[in-house]
Amino acid sequence: MDNNKILEQRLKMPLAWKIQHTVETMASWSHDGAYISYSGGLGSRVLVDIYHKNKSEMSPMPIVFVDTGLEYPSVRMMGLKYATITLKPDMSFKQVLEKYGYPVVSKAQSLAVYKLRHNNLTDKYRNKLLHGDEKGTAGKLSERWKILLDAPFEVSNKCCDVIKKKPFHKFDKETGLKPITAEMVGESRNRRDLYVKHGCKMHSLEHPKCVPMAFWTDQDILTYVKTNNIDYAEEYGDIECPNGANVLQVERIGLDACFAYTVFNLSHHGITDLQEWLRIIRRFMTIVLIS
Repeated sequence: MDNNKILEQRLKMPLAWKIQHTVETMASWSHDGAYISYSGGLGSRVLVDIYHKNKSEMSPMPIVFVDTGLEYPSVRMMGLKYATITLKPDMSFKQVLEKYGYPVVSKAQSLAVYKLRHNNLTDKYRNKLLHGDEKGTAGKLSERWKILLDAPFEVSNKCCDVIKKKPFHKFDKETGLKPITAEMVGESRNRRDLYVKHGCKMHSLEHPKCVPMAFWTDQDILTYVKTNNIDYAEEYGDIECPNGANVLQVERIGLDACFAYTVFNLSHHGITDLQEWLRIIRRFMTIVLIS
């Protein structure tokens, strides 16, 4: 059967089936040496809870958290509360910004800006980034953000790679353990494409990983949290249930000083509160100044 069809079927499966499949996948991956990649966010909080409730079926695994210094306070608290190993990035946020530039709008848009400003691109690829091509507009720089091509500061997607991913990759190399993450296909096109190509166990990637919750939906996460009454970072707000569907006040929160997630959340939810914008700018400048 086509992998896209398999994915669509799994997305529609009941939560009980998804939990059991997740447990079986985690158990299989754990026996070759693994760890839980934990962010302190909602999805990875569920992943950790599933591990704790099903330890008897898995080989022992450390729960690893990268303390970037950029998390929202309660997200960081959740990270430190459940982690058994805490890592630190090699560079401060300020050093990353000075060397690579600011992550604005989104990682994909920041990458497009960086490539257009610095890479020696073919005319065909430059045109794809600016206008899209016959395959669509994936990776295209949005018209509204082309102003960043002339920004008086550097823009790139490197912050997340250096601050969050690099410490995990270094841990992988030093220990030989491979991560289990709470990534879901609904979070990005890239994650969906990777899942369709590799499935839950991504052995052939440069940095192998297991994504046993890939076919979970936001509703699955919220239902699990409510049903099991697990604690989670307060910045997400309360789980409400209008018209029978669980919803959060904030869908994704990312890092407190991350412009990419900030712009996504505030624009996505139509937030125009000047005080909230000012809070974010003050938080951003405080972190930069003390880094």
